[in-house]
Formats: sequence, C-alpha cells, structure tokens
Amino acid sequence: MKTHEKKHRRRTGLTVPKYQQVIETLLAEIRGGKHGVGSQLPTEWEIGERFAVSRITVRRAMEHLQNEGLVSRKIGRGTFVVDTHPQLEGGNIGMVALLLLGVSPDEAYSIEEIVTTERYLSERGIPFSWAALTEEDLIRGRFPAVLEKRHCSGLILDGFVTEAHLALGPQFGVKLVTVGNHLLPRKAHQIRYRIEEACRGITLKLANEGARIALALEPMTLALSLEMVRGYSSALGEAGQAEELLYLCENDAPPESLVRLIQKSATPISVVTTEYIFKNLLKELRAQGPIKKSLTFVVVTSVPVAIPQDLRAYTVMLKTKTMHELAVERLLEVMKGRQETVFEELDCEIIPPHQALAD
Repeated sequence: MKTHEKKHRRRTGLTVPKYQQVIETLLAEIRGGKHGVGSQLPTEWEIGERFAVSRITVRRAMEHLQNEGLVSRKIGRGTFVVDTHPQLEGGNIGMVALLLLGVSPDEAYSIEEIVTTERYLSERGIPFSWAALTEEDLIRGRFPAVLEKRHCSGLILDGFVTEAHLALGPQFGVKLVTVGNHLLPRKAHQIRYRIEEACRGITLKLANEGARIALALEPMTLALSLEMVRGYSSALGEAGQAEELLYLCENDAPPESLVRLIQKSATPISVVTTEYIFKNLLKELRAQGPIKKSLTFVVVTSVPVAIPQDLRAYTVMLKTKTMHELAVERLLEVMKGRQETVFEELDCEIIPPHQALAD
C-alpha cells in the first residue's frame, strides 16, 4: 500500500473493505510469482477461510481479478491465472480528473474518494489529477489548469453538481460522470444513492411506533437534503402524520428550537440528520443533561460514525468506496464508447441500533 494512502487512512479512520483486502493480497501474490500463469488459485471456500470472509465477498474479489485480465474462472474446474501483468489501458485513455465542487478536499469523504480513484487508475496505468472548483470560480470562468490546458480526457464531478457543471464536458471536450445525489436529468451520466427510499423506510417505521419526526439538515447539501425530505415526507403521509418538523442548521449547528423540542417533548422524538449535525446536536444535548431514552437518531453518513452505547440510532451508510470505483469504471467505459448512458442508483446499507436498545 502506498505511503500517502496509509496517511489518509490514519487521518480519517478509514478501513479497507474485506473484498479489497482479498484483491490486494491475491494481486500481490500473482504479480510476485506465488501464483504463476496456468496455476490454479485456492477454492472460494479456502480463500474465505483464509480471510474470514463470506463466499459472496470472495466472488466479488474474483470477478474484479477476472475483469482485470488476471484470472479465468471455469465452471466446475476452478479459477486459473492467465496473466500476471496484463497490458495497461492508459496508452489510449488519457488523463482522468476528479473535480470537487464546493466540497473541501480535507473532508474524510473527499480524501477517501481521491485515494480510491487514484489507486484504481494507477493500477491501469492511467494518469490522474484532482482539483476543487467553487461556485464563484464557475461564475467567473476560472477553471483548474487540468481543464484549461485540456490535459484530461475524462472527468468525475462530485459535490454540488448543477446543469451548469455538465456544460464543462462539451466546453473542454471531455467525457464526464457525476457522483452523488443531484437534481439532474436522468440523461446525464450519474451514479447516485437511494437515500430517499432508505429514509422513507426508517421514518415510516419510527412514525408507526408513535414517534414525532424531526428532520435536521444543512441547507448547503441541497440535493442530498431534498432526497431525504422526499423520503421523510412520503413516510409521514403514509403513516397519517401531517406535521412536518424541519430544521435547517447553519454551519452544522443545531438550532435552539430543535434542542428545546427534544428536551420538552412528552412523546418519543426521532431526529433524521447527517453525521456532522448529529455530532454537534449530541454535544448540545449532553451539555444539558442525560439523553432521553425516548430519543432516536437516524444518521445519514458516508464514513463510519461511532454511536455511543447509550443511544438508539440507525445509520444509513452511503457506500462511498463502491460508488467511487463504479464511477471511474463507468467513466472509462464512456470514454471508450462502450457505454451510451449511465444512470445507476446504489442501495444504502442500513445499520440498526444495538439489539439490546432495539428491544
């Protein structure tokens, strides 16, 4: 593993998914000569035992190695090494750039995306660059050098993407794919989450349990917020609750009115929010005294969040590594002319509260 990747992971507490650990280990062993061309890899069961992972995880890793041209999987016979150093793709692809739009490159999400994208491309010999672009930059026509000098052939847009950003493709002659949740037409190349569906399901469950629902959001995360609002609102309607308690939190700071609602409500309260507001709201509430047992959180997050044992909290985990890998994979297909349209929605992993608290 590269040194800068290790530094990023130490800073953010990010862990490598198990399937990626399997891929990296087997890749190193194949390229190191442990498994030569023509040799058979251990069975899925044996690999699963070695890494303490499920067969589904092993199959995902095997599919990745097969897609890279390293192995061939033969039904009933096993998996065989067919190449140790498949020819790199970079010669006919050109540079791929990641453009962060209104998102700090120092955030854990951005760091993970940069590391994941760079590693994915470097394994294929494709040069990579990244830059940040603010709304003011876009309005004033100030663009990163990687665009101005037309160094890149493909572009991944992440952050607060609008149709104005989509115009960067024809303007600079690049193919592009957007990542995240945006208010974009389906014809735009984009990969997004099913946040609306996830929030609707959990909110409906809590509303049916008799809880009042409060939604606490940052105004800046417009597209993400609207997805959450739609899921939340449809769940309230389905549960027969007309009341909507929506709180906008400037600079991730929960308003006093939300804190008062939680403190004084005689009925159970459930707060649907994001990781940053959750941390600040929790800090505010603990300063006031013990957390009420009738309080439930639903935290939408892209990085693991430590949930204290004394809280009841659901986590809607956005699988960013999967999204980032899929985005660059689809972009390469678009750049090669293999993919006409890209519109994919990824499921969010819903992590329930500790069983003891759920009971």
